Amino acid sequence: MLRPVHRVTVEPQGIELEVKDGQTVFRVANERGLNWPTRCGGARTCTLCTMMIIDGAENLSRPDVEESFLVAPIARRAGVEPTRIRMACAAKVKGRVVVRPRYRFGETGEEEEPA
Repeated sequence: MLRPVHRVTVEPQGIELEVKDGQTVFRVANERGLNWPTRCGGARTCTLCTMMIIDGAENLSRPDVEESFLVAPIARRAGVEPTRIRMACAAKVKGRVVVRPRYRFGETGEEEEPA
């Protein structure tokens, strides 16, 4: 049985990713050669892969306790609800989503300009 494919838009670049149901944005972006920011390689420990959810938060898996703990301080500093910040290596896609990475592709510390 084939898994459904969902569209993930990465802003501000407008990159469209086709993500199979249950895959993470991080995995698919890196398979496409986008070099999503990370220090831990997707081991869910560094939080550099965090992304702002612009639209479609309900189309991502629920964050587990570990992810919630790691992103809470980031959400507080950004002044947004914790559900708007997700780790690209942890959030599994199950529908259409629009995201904005906190850091530029290929970099490990410089934040994108706020949208």
